[in-house]
Amino acid sequence: AWFDSYPKPFFLAALEGDVTDVRLDTASGMGFRMRTKTPDSEGGPATLSFLIGGAETEELPDLVEKVREATPESNAADWKKIVQVQVPDAPWLEREALWHAYYLRSMQAWDDYFESRYLTQGSAYGYIHGLHGAPRDYALAAVALAYIHPEGARDLLRVIMQMTRPDGDIYYSHTGYGKCTTAGIHGAPTDLSIFLLWALAEYVQTTGDTAFLDEQVPFYPKRPGAAATVRERVLLAYRYIRDNVGLGPHGMLRVGSGDWSDPIAAMVKSRRAFRKHGESGFNTAFAVYALPLAANLVEDSHPDVANEMREFAASLRTVMENAWTGRWYLRGYDGKDNAIGESHLFLDADRSEERRGGEGGR
Repeated sequence: AWFDSYPKPFFLAALEGDVTDVRLDTASGMGFRMRTKTPDSEGGPATLSFLIGGAETEELPDLVEKVREATPESNAADWKKIVQVQVPDAPWLEREALWHAYYLRSMQAWDDYFESRYLTQGSAYGYIHGLHGAPRDYALAAVALAYIHPEGARDLLRVIMQMTRPDGDIYYSHTGYGKCTTAGIHGAPTDLSIFLLWALAEYVQTTGDTAFLDEQVPFYPKRPGAAATVRERVLLAYRYIRDNVGLGPHGMLRVGSGDWSDPIAAMVKSRRAFRKHGESGFNTAFAVYALPLAANLVEDSHPDVANEMREFAASLRTVMENAWTGRWYLRGYDGKDNAIGESHLFLDADRSEERRGGEGGR
């Protein structure tokens, strides 16, 4: 490695193939160059296999040897032990579910600052902005991982909670070694605490891991004494939704700098008014669903707060029913008393005719 601080030393090791030379690209100081002999005209195609990553120098021999001993057959056999899906009437669904489960689990990476796994975002997040997140995406992945890799789900939930400040505000992304950031344009997202409550409730309900509720998790940034149990994080997230996000003039939860839909602010004329007074139908409807689930997590320790969470959710349900247009729900309000989604359907604001129990539709 050309530096030995953070991240760990980078390495590249040839596992298979006629490799003649592996060296650091001295011209740029970044990246590796690998030289390999090309097959002759009668030799057919050549196979080259290599391992690249970051690890402490003393760990490299055992790490490389362990990977070198693995074969495609043994890898496939190991994955079959991890995830099994049986849908006899839909073989395509078995194939797709296994494929997605493999990628979801294998895309996890270890973070030394959070001391937990996180899910690499890739795409523009990772390869253009150099950022990881957002917590809502970690929550979505944690709910799925709870079924196939509970340890990974727990780690993702720990990362979200470690991206949280003591006042309950959750950062939008992280980068480098423990650097949390708002990503420039997401200074006041209002959906992240709802996603956290939902994912925590789904994880505990799926796994039965109630002991996780008593685990101490540090706040951001890490410092002595700045930690709280997962159960206390449930209470903190609820208070943040109730007091910091708060309600707009029509009783919906506010939208702030945006809910899960990043471009929602592009649907209004005044972004300043939208950020200050705008309301989110998505946040409100999601809270109606998530808060009662989260209330179950604190029922035994804080029954009064659990009842308050359910009552708050019930009041939001009434607000959403009043936002029914006859065919879909309003997407929110623009901060100047104008409805969003009155004449245009947003795909997150629909309710099927079956659930409506009468007229309506998609």
